[in-house]
Amino acid sequence: MQVVKSASTQESSVQSLEKEIASLEARLSRLQTTAAEPLQPATFQPQNNPTHMPSETPISSMASREQSLDSVDLDVLKEVETVSLYRGELYCLHKMARRAIRLENCDPRGMLNLTQKKSLLASYSQPHSSSAPLDYDLAISYANKYFAYIHPTFPIVSEDAIRNTLRKMAAGTQNDLRERTISYLVISIGAILPIESFAAYDIYHSADYFLRSLDILFSYDESATTVQILLLFTICSLFDPSTGSSWHLIDLATQACIDMGYHQLQPEAETARNSPVKGSTLFQAAYVLDFTISSALGLPMGIQNRDMSFDWDAHIVQPTSICASGSRSKELSLVEIFSWAYELCNSPKNDAAGYLSCYEERILQPRLSGEENTSHLPRAFELQLVAQSLRRLLSASSGSAAQSKLVYDCLISFQSSIHIWPALPWITGYSIFQVVLLGIFFSNEMPRNQRVSQVSHLLSLAGMVLSVMKAKFSGLHSHSLLLSGVLKQITSFDTDSRQSIDFLEGSNLYEFCRDALNCVDIDISP
Repeated sequence: MQVVKSASTQESSVQSLEKEIASLEARLSRLQTTAAEPLQPATFQPQNNPTHMPSETPISSMASREQSLDSVDLDVLKEVETVSLYRGELYCLHKMARRAIRLENCDPRGMLNLTQKKSLLASYSQPHSSSAPLDYDLAISYANKYFAYIHPTFPIVSEDAIRNTLRKMAAGTQNDLRERTISYLVISIGAILPIESFAAYDIYHSADYFLRSLDILFSYDESATTVQILLLFTICSLFDPSTGSSWHLIDLATQACIDMGYHQLQPEAETARNSPVKGSTLFQAAYVLDFTISSALGLPMGIQNRDMSFDWDAHIVQPTSICASGSRSKELSLVEIFSWAYELCNSPKNDAAGYLSCYEERILQPRLSGEENTSHLPRAFELQLVAQSLRRLLSASSGSAAQSKLVYDCLISFQSSIHIWPALPWITGYSIFQVVLLGIFFSNEMPRNQRVSQVSHLLSLAGMVLSVMKAKFSGLHSHSLLLSGVLKQITSFDTDSRQSIDFLEGSNLYEFCRDALNCVDIDISP
């Protein structure tokens, strides 16, 4: 993939390099000053011992954690071409993951955030102490929320193992750092889940558990446990932009799956390290998240279907089987979502029309009729799959009226269910943004008055959803602002104003958005 860098991007890169040089010079000056002073043998210990690398080393304080993050320059994470650089053994997986957690989730390419964390982590104002005892009852209540809303779609951890670990942690007898990390991330996600209730103390505890997971440092190896941790970090990042770049985190998880052989359905990979979760399940979760996040941002996936084993074809659930199974209002399972995404990625021209038709008949229409479910997480992934299927249909010469109605029905379904909007704000917001652009394309053949009315209605519906979601997930602010500006310009017939889509630069969504706005005679500012 060739990435065209604008002059502004090059300028920001130069400024970033200048800041990095200034930082290195300041550090060198401090080191030279320190070298002139006598060392204290009682307190001095080398940080790196070439003859001994412990597999598990706890970190004693936040300060030492920040120091370890700055010890290696990993600004290369901002470049698409080097996202999987750790596979070349230039950087270790652990440091790549820790650096990815510091990247913002508000930009297609990710911006290195060296300032104080916003949103989730900013809520944690008191000094952090990873040695504080764990409140077992509170932790179990958050774990219950995780297993009620996340686990049915992504069964990537063992419920029994998590509950057992939390019990040991509360008693102070759990010493396995990997199990502690996974458990902290599970209850951190459970605390931030905005379903049913969402209070300030929940945000506080979510930040506390997240930071505790970061305080546990060990060598990430290519193992099922590492994949689980990376997937949990990715899910965390979907709820709050201050907890890492989703695209970089899921790429690391995908590459770890590849190194484990999970993409090849190898029998020996299933039982690696005696993991209670099958390798195929971990890979399906990574593949679905990789497809969804990459498609939302308009960036490449970490794996292609041609790199996977042909044995996966036998695990694909066909649309006819989905339509014939269970209740009409049943949510799509992980295997069914994986099958739809896999079908879309089989060929650049594949529109997965069978899955799209099945979704409209079996899931969307019952929702419009008032049938509702208690599980909301799959709806965000379904909407993204619909958006990507419809994008493949843009070149079709017929059926634009039916496609336009489908876009409208999807937005109505979300607009009429305000209680689920925060269920997965990152993916839902990006998907709705793309669905609106599709609606503009599909209304292009209508008479002008009808087109203005149709597009205005779509923009109003989407703007209402995004205006709520941006308060929860700040990465959607630019998308909400753009749709609001387009709506104002269309309804006021202001031909002089221009819109900026610089926040989409570096992705294929830039051209897609520009072409959509050109359909309604809106120019893009340079």
